[in-house]
Amino acid sequence: MRKYWVSGAVAAVVVLGGAGHLAVRPAGPHGPAPDAAPGAQTAAQDQAVARAAAAPQTLLADAAVQAELYPDDRILGSKDAPITMIEYASLTCPHCAAFETQVMPQLKSDYIDKGQVRFVYRDFPLDGAALQAAQLAQCATDDQRFFALVDTLFKLQHEWGLSDDVPGALAKIGALAGMDKATVDKCLADQELKAKILARRGDAETKFDVNSTPTFVINGRVLRGVQTIDMLQALFKELLPKG
Repeated sequence: MRKYWVSGAVAAVVVLGGAGHLAVRPAGPHGPAPDAAPGAQTAAQDQAVARAAAAPQTLLADAAVQAELYPDDRILGSKDAPITMIEYASLTCPHCAAFETQVMPQLKSDYIDKGQVRFVYRDFPLDGAALQAAQLAQCATDDQRFFALVDTLFKLQHEWGLSDDVPGALAKIGALAGMDKATVDKCLADQELKAKILARRGDAETKFDVNSTPTFVINGRVLRGVQTIDMLQALFKELLPKG
């Protein structure tokens, strides 16, 4: 289990209802529209993952695009790691939650903590609830607290996906990270932060053709859908320096 600043679980609930309209274009044929209902979203993501499993890797030709990081990217691992792994995720995506709970612990212990992989998390919200949760996480004051919040949000995803009071549920989760309600309310009302998250989503669509979650960009290779630790190990073996 990853040891982060936030630990444990709380009986918090968050949901799509009342989350607001996500003002970006639909995710396209491989992902649900931003306003998709929970059931429709999950079904669409299942279909996207099935398609992704059969799709070949996309190798980017532009090395500058491959390596470009934002100054405020949320990062785990050494800046000198030979592998940079970017994950585009939606906090309401069940496959992203599965990656977080089933793959990330071993990825962190075997590769990130050993200086072989630099992991970059980027929000790609598929609906209004995911956007609000992303705003909450991005208000974390440092990367350790950010990744702790993301971990908690994914682990509690089934609970907060059933709430009809997204802000109230997020306030409960924020309390775990030491945020009072006023701080949470300020985060959720931050239009500049909201616009930045949506702009980054647009960049992902343009630069990497991201249209579903999770999508990974690993040293220029775009991988769509769930990646198991075995799949990643095979790729890392190819990418890591020999000898």
